[in-house]
Amino acid sequence: MASSKRPSGYDQASHDAVKRATLSLRATRAGYGSVDARAGTVTIEPDWRCPGVASVSGLHRFRDFGSYLEDLKRGDTVVLSDVATDPRTRDQADAFVALGIRSPVNVPLVEQGAMVAVLLIHDQKPWN
Repeated sequence: MASSKRPSGYDQASHDAVKRATLSLRATRAGYGSVDARAGTVTIEPDWRCPGVASVSGLHRFRDFGSYLEDLKRGDTVVLSDVATDPRTRDQADAFVALGIRSPVNVPLVEQGAMVAVLLIHDQKPWN
């Protein structure tokens, strides 16, 4: 089960900053999730999204969405211009598309050497 403890620094100001970043990028959804790195899961808090875009709040398994978990655990930001063509996600592209995601950005938060959270920004269309 994913940890319900929010990492330090999560608050309304963080949520507002995510919203502003998403609007600046002209993306369709943004959120913040607590990570259970050992289980390979993320519990996404209530997300911000454009009108008509479905929420992805709740528990998700990283492995259902490709092979970039190790990148995140190292603290690397993962930016995918199109899940259908990236080798890390193309085999799971249907899972992304079902959630309205073609271009995700994942920014891990690492504390004391462990990934504890991830900031996510999604767009429904590929970024070129």
